[in-house]
Amino acid sequence: METTKAIATRRSIRAFKPDPIKDSDLQTILRAAKMAPIGRGLYDNVHITVVQKASLIDKIAAAAKQATGNDLSPNYGASTLIIVSGKPLGGLEIGNAACIVENMLIAATDLGLGSCYIWGAIHVTKDQKDIIAELHLPDGLVPVSAAAIGYAVTPADSEAEERPIGVNVVK
Repeated sequence: METTKAIATRRSIRAFKPDPIKDSDLQTILRAAKMAPIGRGLYDNVHITVVQKASLIDKIAAAAKQATGNDLSPNYGASTLIIVSGKPLGGLEIGNAACIVENMLIAATDLGLGSCYIWGAIHVTKDQKDIIAELHLPDGLVPVSAAAIGYAVTPADSEAEERPIGVNVVK
């Protein structure tokens, strides 16, 4: 798929089939993640965790529900939740995670998979010691955001229209 077509057809999917994604697709998505730019080249300040263990996803959902009152699963039923963690660096970890997640979302779309950027349900887990322990994160890193990846119940069938975002060109 052409890059701009993948960007134009990517949607936030919030209903997934329970089928697991192919290992080869997961490897392609992780490869895209590892190609993301990282601020100041501090690659040891980011970490990616693939969660396909239903009981851990349930714990994350319970933590999110307790913190937000939202009863939605953090993965919307997707078979794979890929969490991006980072070392808190005054917001740099958020930018790094955003670059990594966006690469994964575009790669997933290119593979015909659905995806959704997950922030709130992941952000609240940073203080959950039992969840952090199960994620096996390197010391000093906390969950920042994630991508739910899987087969969409209803795949996107058209390209998005350009959004009315203001643009200035200063020469």
